[in-house]
Amino acid sequence: MKKIVFLTLFFSLTLFARENPFVPFEQNIQPKPIPPKITQPIKQETQIVKTIPIEKIEPAKKVIKKPIAKPKKKYKKKNTFKSKMLFNGEFIKIKLFKNSIKITTQDKMLKHFRLTHPNRLVFDFERFDIQKPFSKKIYSKKVKQLNLSHHDYFYRATFKLGKNRKYKVIKKSYGYLILL
Repeated sequence: MKKIVFLTLFFSLTLFARENPFVPFEQNIQPKPIPPKITQPIKQETQIVKTIPIEKIEPAKKVIKKPIAKPKKKYKKKNTFKSKMLFNGEFIKIKLFKNSIKITTQDKMLKHFRLTHPNRLVFDFERFDIQKPFSKKIYSKKVKQLNLSHHDYFYRATFKLGKNRKYKVIKKSYGYLILL
């Protein structure tokens, strides 16, 4: 059944097929005649034309434009680091500089060491008086936090570092200088 329907459609379409399908199909179409236009005589009005004298303007002289050099702005470096007073206590004063920490105290340093996870520097100072616990967050690249705590016969200053850094402790007349 399908074959019969297919064959009849196929043969019927081939009967209508042309040699070149892109050639326009010829039909006997006659164009419609265009009706003649009715023309009326146009009345001409008289117009008065006034002439206005125009002054001749001389062409502007060409001016050579030179690029204007803008003064360069001088920017101050933002990396300039001012010292920060981290702790100002009765027995100890701690000041942070760009590459160092200045500890001003008359107390004797018992020991110092470095801890990892998180990276910390620990300094123990001898004193029998009670030092109140203190904690402060610091917004700098090298030191992130300062903690002071009191133990039996000493107090401890702990610096939390941003990275694991080498350090050097130098004894000075005012106390200690820690180079980072």
